[in-house]
Amino acid sequence: MKKALIIIVLCLINYTSSFAQIAQGTKWLSGSINYFSKSDDTLGGFGNYKTMYQSFSFSPVFGYFIKENQLLGIGFIYSNSNNSINYDDTFNNNGGTSLVNQSKSNLYGVQLFYRKFFPLSSKFYIAAESNFYIKGGKKKQELPDNLDISNIKTNITQTRLSGKLALIYFFTSKFATEMNIGGLNLDYNKSKGSYEQRVYTGAGTFIRETIKFENQDINMSSSFFFNNISLGFQFYF
Repeated sequence: MKKALIIIVLCLINYTSSFAQIAQGTKWLSGSINYFSKSDDTLGGFGNYKTMYQSFSFSPVFGYFIKENQLLGIGFIYSNSNNSINYDDTFNNNGGTSLVNQSKSNLYGVQLFYRKFFPLSSKFYIAAESNFYIKGGKKKQELPDNLDISNIKTNITQTRLSGKLALIYFFTSKFATEMNIGGLNLDYNKSKGSYEQRVYTGAGTFIRETIKFENQDINMSSSFFFNNISLGFQFYF
């Protein structure tokens, strides 16, 4: 049995080595651009309101093959979101004044990654990747003045350590497409900031106090082929 396993492994090594290898010194360029926009008009119990969601992200990556079929890369990350809810003058009997609930964020970051390519044929490869990124930025939420909490300002730090597998198909020796087929993520998030809290002082009067906060959390997640499919394109030169 042990001899049979050794023979199978040697055959697989010989089988994959017979296909074209990605040479040391090859450069690799990829990245992603995502944009999302949605708006809704709603008739609610407290009046009419309109919601709008917008997000944009841009992440270029560059890599260099330090050895045959082994890639070391670096990437840059930018993401922006702008979400708002606009209420009409009947909301909460606000005396004819429209109310706005708005949230804006801008995040910047960098990622480092290592990839090992395993040829399955002259066109198909499996790539195993380990990746680390860190990004940070600011988020601001403007809430209606008649709510107890408003004007939330947050400094955000997000880090992720991940591993994934990808299936790669080469249209030519310089152009390929990639599909993620599974991965594991370990995330650490930290948020620190302040908000204004409305405090009742009696006799129908209020004051606003500034409250500081800090939150931290660690999460682990996984994705598989059947529930998280994404495609990307790559250039080799």
